[in-house]
Amino acid sequence: MTTRPSKPWSMEEDAVSTMTEAPVVMDDAPVSTAPCGDSPLAASAQSKSLLSPANLTLAAAALAVAAAAAQAAFQFQFAWLPVLIVAGVNIAAFIILRTNPSRPSTTPGDHNTQNDPHRSANPDDSDSIQPIWNAAEQQTRDIQVRLDSVVSDHEQMSLELSLATAQKRQLSNVLDALIHPLLVVDAFGQLFYANPAAATLFQFDRAAVSRKPLADFITDKKLLTLLQQAREADARAGRRRVELDINDHGYALNITPYSAEAESSRHGIVADLRDITRDREAARNKSEFVAHAAHELRTPLSAIRGYVEMLVDGEAADEKTRAEYYEIIQASADRLGRMINNILDISRIEAGTVRVNKEPVAVSMIVKEAADTMRLQAEKKKINLTEELAPVVDRILADKDLIQQAILNLLSNAIKYTPDGGSVHVRMVACDDGRRMKIEVSDSGAGIPREDLPKMFEKFFRVEANKSLAAGTGLGLNLVKQIVEAVHGGEISVTSEVGKGSSFAITLPLYEP
Repeated sequence: MTTRPSKPWSMEEDAVSTMTEAPVVMDDAPVSTAPCGDSPLAASAQSKSLLSPANLTLAAAALAVAAAAAQAAFQFQFAWLPVLIVAGVNIAAFIILRTNPSRPSTTPGDHNTQNDPHRSANPDDSDSIQPIWNAAEQQTRDIQVRLDSVVSDHEQMSLELSLATAQKRQLSNVLDALIHPLLVVDAFGQLFYANPAAATLFQFDRAAVSRKPLADFITDKKLLTLLQQAREADARAGRRRVELDINDHGYALNITPYSAEAESSRHGIVADLRDITRDREAARNKSEFVAHAAHELRTPLSAIRGYVEMLVDGEAADEKTRAEYYEIIQASADRLGRMINNILDISRIEAGTVRVNKEPVAVSMIVKEAADTMRLQAEKKKINLTEELAPVVDRILADKDLIQQAILNLLSNAIKYTPDGGSVHVRMVACDDGRRMKIEVSDSGAGIPREDLPKMFEKFFRVEANKSLAAGTGLGLNLVKQIVEAVHGGEISVTSEVGKGSSFAITLPLYEP
């Protein structure tokens, strides 16, 4: 038994499992591979028809079109089309391989071929088809290269798209975290973006108002007018900053134009609103502070200047009068010095530049030293100054000098505004929670009207009814408040009744090692 020797196959030929098998010829009994009922001449004619140059050329063209379609499909993100295209390419390759002309129908050298009148072995047919087949194979390889390139480009585009999506999400999270309301309006006056702070301020649902005109959900007419003017103005003139009031709060509105396209004449706007309510209050307090300070400083300076001029002019003829003038000048100078020191201390505490040296100290020792310092002043007015101290083991983490200054200010006020023969009492008591200590300074003085109690710790505030009782700067209690609350995290309070006296209380946390 003899068989036809095998011809080397290409990669496409290996992928096809249904290739036409070569006929097997016995010594004297050739076996035909034609289907039942068809003659060998008919099978040969059908094969030649399928292998015509026109059909193979059309098949090659179809493969080229399939490659172009695959590239377009990947470019426009139609991920399912490449699957169909690759399937079509495989079917086309199957048809071509199914009718491979390089496989002769009989084994070369078959001695029965010349004796069979129904077989046709025309070598010119194979020679004329072979160039077309080679071109088809080359086109198939080119298509595969282009498909690989398209797949690589698609993977790169997918990676870039994922990166862009992640960056967009991160930017959105950053804008959502801003505490200032932010509005982004497109060139047509529709909302493009709003952060949660803006949604809270104007009370709208961000998802519900996206791409809707601002007038549909913002009722502030002044704001709408400003945004519309900025959007309709030239891009260079659209940038502006305006202050306006919204819901009893002051806001600084910063408008910045933006253009989605570089050559576009229309532009949108980015509106950022910053709450300046506290800034306004701070500026107002600063102005009031400067005005009060100038007024308070002017009083002792005027006294010093006036008495110095009288001394220079010789109006104090006797020694007693000159001594009286000297005392007034000295008292005014002392008052001026205290006021300047208090202003500097308050400014340092508010600015956070004061030097604080906290250490565990016994509260009773600080109170005892302050009371001993003020005892001579109390004795001059025949005021009974008493103390009720806590055990020495009770300690606080504090700056000893600052706490002592706060207690001295309270004792000084109590003695100044208590008439002769009155009493001042200092008492220390532990709070119910066992973690805080309260220091109370009570007096039997004139007392404070109820309506003035909330203002007692403001800068330069003095009770009008008590101004004649003693001189003061109006800064002492504010300094005490700054030392207790800002520096040591404590609390200060006041209770009073007109004609019966006042009680100031300092509460400080105990030291826990």
